[in-house]
Amino acid sequence: MVGVDEAGRGPLAGPVVAAAGVLCKPCPGGLDDSKKLSAKRRAALEPQIRERCAWGLAVIEPAEIDRLNIFHATMRAMTLAVARLVETLGCEPETVLIDGNMTPHGRQSDWRWADARAIVGGDGKERCIGAASILAKEYRDRLMREAETNVAIRVTEADDKDSFEVAGRGELQLGVLIETMRREGFELGISRPRVLFKEENGQRMEPYETVVIDVDDEFSGTVVEKMQRRKAELTEMRPSGQGKTRITFSAPSRGLIGYHGEFLSDTRGTGIMNRLFEKYDTYRGPIEGRQNGVLISMVPGEAVPYALNAREERGELFIRGGAKIYEGMIIGENAKPDDLEVNPMKSKQLTNFRSTGKDDAIRLTPPRVMTLEQAIAYIDDDEMVEVTPENIRLRKAILDPHERKRAKRAAQG
Repeated sequence: MVGVDEAGRGPLAGPVVAAAGVLCKPCPGGLDDSKKLSAKRRAALEPQIRERCAWGLAVIEPAEIDRLNIFHATMRAMTLAVARLVETLGCEPETVLIDGNMTPHGRQSDWRWADARAIVGGDGKERCIGAASILAKEYRDRLMREAETNVAIRVTEADDKDSFEVAGRGELQLGVLIETMRREGFELGISRPRVLFKEENGQRMEPYETVVIDVDDEFSGTVVEKMQRRKAELTEMRPSGQGKTRITFSAPSRGLIGYHGEFLSDTRGTGIMNRLFEKYDTYRGPIEGRQNGVLISMVPGEAVPYALNAREERGELFIRGGAKIYEGMIIGENAKPDDLEVNPMKSKQLTNFRSTGKDDAIRLTPPRVMTLEQAIAYIDDDEMVEVTPENIRLRKAILDPHERKRAKRAAQG
């Protein structure tokens, strides 16, 4: 039995959020209409519901509400929330209980659950609706609080209806938002950041930034070379005294994604970079990304030090021995440009013969542990950063190797 409720239909501003939930055991105690619970009680119940129950969420943004009207936007949000819950469960529900006096049945073309019942005041009568009410209310409040403090953040539903596009002013702002949500207990999958393009007179336009760099004279050549690889145009270069050089570039914003960490390494931490939005101008074509491929786990389980020791010859590792792994997870960087699938669980074959020598103890080089900002800057277009309260991992967007190869062939032509 699925319970469905929404939040945001009454207020004049903000999105409509719908939630669908199925109660599991042990069921959280004290479930009720979210409007009757205190904010403190709702905040305590929400993580319990997310942890113990199966649930789905959907958000309809104000622009979409204006296009559909508030009633149809609410019906749409409920439909999407139930669809996401069904995808999580892997099976169809027998009954869908909805708080209110109407259901999306007959009002939304993709609503496919015939046994849908509307219950007036259902969030106070059915615990599954009460759970959905708390999830929707807390999630919407979270978005509204973020909008109050982060006025440049814009959240929209992606075309695949299974993810959100979050737009902000640069990597730092998005990184702060992701880290805040991670500390609040959310689990996120993050794709590579991209800039917002425009179309003017049938021509593709992209944002450019004025980049002013103060760097020691000995590192100026390296900085100029790296920036020109990223399609930046050198506009001014002059000495600024005390062994420093000031270099000014006009650079496409997408070329600067992920460069800051590399810049600090190239200048031994002494370089200073300032960026300012300049204009929208013509698209400058593809910009070369990461030079190396990655090592991809082909099996789920725990990494074995013996296997990792053999993989060190192939490149640099991102995990330690005993780390939990899964198929499609990125465990290291390949020394060559191509991606390589490896088995980090391969153990040493034992025989009945006594060895004449003595096995050497396996000593692994400490792995490269990335921060959230470094991980987001590192990934390629077909990869994601998996962020949980406990870990930050890298993975391929498509975990199955056969599906991944098919998608690559389709993209190439």
